[in-house]
Amino acid sequence: MKRGLLRVSVIVVCLLVLPGAVLANNFVVGSSSNGNVTLDSANNWIVVRSATVNIPGGDGAVHGCVATASADMESGGAVGVENQYRFVLSRNNTNPTTNGGSERLLELVDNDGADDPDFKPVSTTVTSTGLTNDNGANGTGAHTFYFLGRKVEAGDANADVLDASLSVMCVDTP
Repeated sequence: MKRGLLRVSVIVVCLLVLPGAVLANNFVVGSSSNGNVTLDSANNWIVVRSATVNIPGGDGAVHGCVATASADMESGGAVGVENQYRFVLSRNNTNPTTNGGSERLLELVDNDGADDPDFKPVSTTVTSTGLTNDNGANGTGAHTFYFLGRKVEAGDANADVLDASLSVMCVDTP
């Protein structure tokens, strides 16, 4: 009996000494769709998928996140013409610069006399560190990850991105 009372007393004291303490959260968010997204611009990134991690105000931890995205790209355009497309992952930015570490370039050619694939896969990943409850969009804990695509040149054929997914996992990084 005394032992049980002692255990309860220790727990109560700990709770009183650490009021309002919140353990760091871990987050997993994602987005997937089989709806087509058409890449029709060489000047503007087009959002293929997006997912937002919301770090609440009471979470004082620093988080690191890994985002991974993949999709199928439909071959199209004129026979024998090379078409190129860029794909990238970004955080809180729908207009990143080109040639970043997560950028992938996909080339599609419908060769005359060859049975080329009708679809080609593309995937990429990026790591973001130092995320907190006050350094996201507009000084909040909202950190939106974007899977973006666009044509390399204006003359590249418009093409559809199919079956795209984006997954984000964030953990406390002490």
